[in-house]
Parts: sequence; structure tokens; C-alpha cells
Amino acid sequence: MRTASWVDWLEERYSHWAIPGLHRIILAVAAITWLLGFSDPHFWERLVLVGALVKDGEWWRIFTFTVVLPYMNAIQTLLTLVFTCTLGDLLESEWGSFKHNLFFLISYLALVAVAFIDPTRLVHVLYLYTMIIVAIGTVAPNAPIYLLFPPVEIPAKIFTWVFGGLLLYWAMRGDYLEVIASSFGYLTFFAPSFISEWKAREDARRRMKKFRGEDDDKKP
Repeated sequence: MRTASWVDWLEERYSHWAIPGLHRIILAVAAITWLLGFSDPHFWERLVLVGALVKDGEWWRIFTFTVVLPYMNAIQTLLTLVFTCTLGDLLESEWGSFKHNLFFLISYLALVAVAFIDPTRLVHVLYLYTMIIVAIGTVAPNAPIYLLFPPVEIPAKIFTWVFGGLLLYWAMRGDYLEVIASSFGYLTFFAPSFISEWKAREDARRRMKKFRGEDDDKKP
């Protein structure tokens, strides 16, 4: 599916600003952060995003929350990093570095905004990474994604439905602000195409209905 025309316009003019492999850099720092957390039980707590604490002067949280992984054991963390890196590589290969960066940036800024809309809320970047998985299934629905356990090949569109449902569950659970914010990149990239396709289908349906009506009138 094509992205919005304004995204293509920006890419033509500012693609030289893109950072290739941005997701790899973030995930590498996230792995280091996860390891450092075991040396200090409160290390991760000083990195997560809480608007009230940012207002108190802990400004670094605006950036560091992007590299704080959910608490998991070593095997779960390794599999999560490998899986996310693989999906990031796929998305960047389909879009190029600029669109990949812009998608992340839009949702990142929206999540930061949530921290100030509700200063007591702990905002996690997990929602953004989940939305990236949803985006892959939209961009390349039939692209094969390999799971290590079990070792099977699954089309990307399956992950779109699974993780899209997970986001819906989180929203119903009360994390709707984070889900909406993480969706900003997706909506700004794809909403124009979705609307155009919907209008095209509606026009085709009306024309078919009109044609059938005219055809029925001609019958004796």
C-alpha cells in the first residue's frame, strides 16, 4: 500500500537526513540497558517516561524510555530483540530509511505528548514497536516472517491481525492514550490511501448498482 503523498514529498527533499538502521541502534542500546539493569535494581526506574518526573527536571526520560524493555528473562529478551530487529529490517527494506525513521518519529513524539497530557502515567515504548509490526503487514502483507520457536514461516499480514488485536486489548484495558499515540505514525502514513480505496470501492459499488438498475429497467 502506498504511503501518503506528503510523506513522499518529504522523502524527496530530506531523505539525506535519514539514519540507516535506526532500529538496530535503538535495540543495541536497549540490550545494554537491559544488562545494566541487573547491576542496579532501580536503574530501569530512572529511565522510564513519566511526565511529572520530566517536569521535575529529569528530562533525559524523554529519550531513554525508548530503550527500556519490558522485564523478561534472558531467553525472552534475546528472542524479542532478534524478532524486532528482523521486522525492522523488513520494514526498512520496503520503505527505505527515511520513511522508516519518520514513522518512528511521529509515534515517538505522540507518546511523549501523552506523558504530558497525563503526567502520572508511565508511558512505555512497547506500543510503538507493536504498531511497527502492524505496519509491516500493511506494507508487505505476504512477506514471509520466520519464527524460531516453532521454526515456521508466517505471512506478515497474520501478525498485523494478531498484534492489532493486542493493541485493541490494551486500549480496552485502559492504555488507550498510548495506543492512540502509537497509531499516529500508522494513520498519517496510510489513512489517505485507506480513504481513497474506500471511496473507489463506493464509487464502483454505486456504478454497479446504477448499471444493474438500468439493466433491470430494460427487461420486458
